[in-house]
Amino acid sequence: MYRELVRKLRLVAPSFEVRVLVGVVLIIVMIFHYKVQGYLAEQERIRKDLGWPESIDLSPYFIAFFIVLICVCYAYYRSTRFNPLFDMQYQQWLAGVPWDPSKPLPLGPMMLSWEDLVILSPMLVFSVYYLGLPGLEVILFSILGVYLFVMTLVLFIGKGQNPIKLLMLFSIPFYLPAGIFHQFWIMKLLSLAHYILIWFAMRQAIRTIP
Repeated sequence: MYRELVRKLRLVAPSFEVRVLVGVVLIIVMIFHYKVQGYLAEQERIRKDLGWPESIDLSPYFIAFFIVLICVCYAYYRSTRFNPLFDMQYQQWLAGVPWDPSKPLPLGPMMLSWEDLVILSPMLVFSVYYLGLPGLEVILFSILGVYLFVMTLVLFIGKGQNPIKLLMLFSIPFYLPAGIFHQFWIMKLLSLAHYILIWFAMRQAIRTIP
C-alpha cells in the first residue's frame, strides 16, 4: 500500500532537479524575508524616535509573486505533461500499444488528483504561514485557473466539436463580470463547473485517439 502511494506520487511529481530548484528558491525567499523583517524593525525604531510615519513592508508581495509563479508553472506542467491531446508522439504511442480509453493513461493521470495536493502541500503551508488564508485562496485559484485555461485551449485546438465545448465557451464570459464585481463565489462555482465539463470533454476526446 505504502509503496503504491509513493509510486503514484513519483509518477505525478516533477523531476528531482525541478524539486531541488524550487526548494532552493523558497529558501532564498525565506532568507530575504527574514533579512527584510530585521531591516524594517530597525527602521521602525528610528522612524518612531523621529516621529516619522511607518514604512510599508512590500516583502509579502515579493513572496506572493514567487509562490504564484511556482504554482502557475506547476499547473501548466500538470495540464500538459500527461495529456495525449497535447503530445502527438504520445498519441501515436498509445495507438500502437494494447491500451483503450477505459484504462488509465499509462504515463500518469491527465486530470488533477489527490497526489497534486500532497505535492503542493509544502507550498500551501508556506503560503498560509507568510500570506495567511487569503493568500492560500489566491494560490489555489491561480493553480486551477491556469490548469483550466490550458486544458480548454488544448480541447479547442483538438479535432471535432461537441456540446461540451460549446458550454465551456459559453461559461467563459461570466468570469469577467464576476471578478469585476468581486463575486468570487460565482467564480468558484464557474471553475468547478468548468472543471467537470473538461473532465467529460477529455474523456470524449481520448476516445477519438486511433
